[in-house]
Amino acid sequence: MFDPKMNEAFVHCDPISNTKELTQLFYNMTGEIWTDLDFGDQTYLNVYMQRPKDLMTKRDIYNGLRGFDMKDESNWLDYVTETQYETGVLYYVKLRKENARIEDHQWLNIYCFVHKDFRELGKKYWDELEQTIPDLRSNYWFSYMEHDCCFQWHTDGDTGFRYHHVLLNDGEGVTSSIETSDGSVFRNPGEGFILNTAKPHSVVPCRSVRLHAVASVNGPKSTRKDHNNQWLEDSNSNWKEWAKKNGFDN
Repeated sequence: MFDPKMNEAFVHCDPISNTKELTQLFYNMTGEIWTDLDFGDQTYLNVYMQRPKDLMTKRDIYNGLRGFDMKDESNWLDYVTETQYETGVLYYVKLRKENARIEDHQWLNIYCFVHKDFRELGKKYWDELEQTIPDLRSNYWFSYMEHDCCFQWHTDGDTGFRYHHVLLNDGEGVTSSIETSDGSVFRNPGEGFILNTAKPHSVVPCRSVRLHAVASVNGPKSTRKDHNNQWLEDSNSNWKEWAKKNGFDN
């Protein structure tokens, strides 16, 4: 599907699974939670279809969303709330300067829904990925955003690559699927791309809805341990310093 030694920031690809089936699965899995979701103010939703069994605790999910662990963080529960439903559990994670190493004027609010049957519901589509893409990282999820959410320029450290299947967006040529250091990626629903996550990338606000099915893929430099951006914590650095060093501070 793609060269695992590629230096490009992205390449186009055909989607592996059926677009309509995946879109319907997303709405079927999340049917119970919509009345409690409040999008706005930099808020988005992740819904798992596959995730390592040893990374399912509340703390694991919190660390996974921000990309690193803080060993002496005694107040981390102040940033995570949990709501139980018949169909699963919804986490709401607040990322701020003090717990995510971002700037004062930046923040993210992340819903993460873990359906009680997510492995069974996603198995068909995960199996299709495994038959096509080598060296997957056992992470496959839906990423849902509305018009007021964006991601600042960043990299994703150890992941290597990420497969994106575009399910819903603003339409042809309206809003990019993602911005990269090699330029904008415009893909329509029913199309896909491979992102080199070691290269800087960002997401601009859509006008309606942005829904992707996303899977992480190991790269040649993947250490296959720790969190994507553990280097931030270990080096006592932050995204502002990274942006300035890499020319993305404007």
